[in-house]
Amino acid sequence: PLSANRSSVDLIKSLGVIVKNGHPLLLQMNFDNGIHSFTQGNYTASEYFFKECIEELKDYYDNKHPMYIEVNKQLSLLYWAAGNKAKALRLFRETSENLVQQYNKVFSVLSERDKNLFYSDIRSYFDKFNAFM
Repeated sequence: PLSANRSSVDLIKSLGVIVKNGHPLLLQMNFDNGIHSFTQGNYTASEYFFKECIEELKDYYDNKHPMYIEVNKQLSLLYWAAGNKAKALRLFRETSENLVQQYNKVFSVLSERDKNLFYSDIRSYFDKFNAFM
């Protein structure tokens, strides 16, 4: 199993796949490993994998990119679960601001189906933020 000691890069290389920083496969593996570790209660490993995602993303995108927002959503929930209220609050606020900007930017061009999915996702996150507060 993966842990903070055995990175996704090591696993991919063991399969004979060549990856570079920013490779979507590496990003997705780190994100999935972060989610898995979080659901297993391994907050240290989860934080490691989510921070790896952030490191990958910041080289290519700004903090308004949808994947960057998604990673920060998970990190804010992780910090809340781990009892680190200061970090959770900072990320809840930053992520909420980015979600509102994303909403204002793309909502008008989405189909009705996509509008419902997008709204449902951000509403769920805002509900969690309200519960945190």
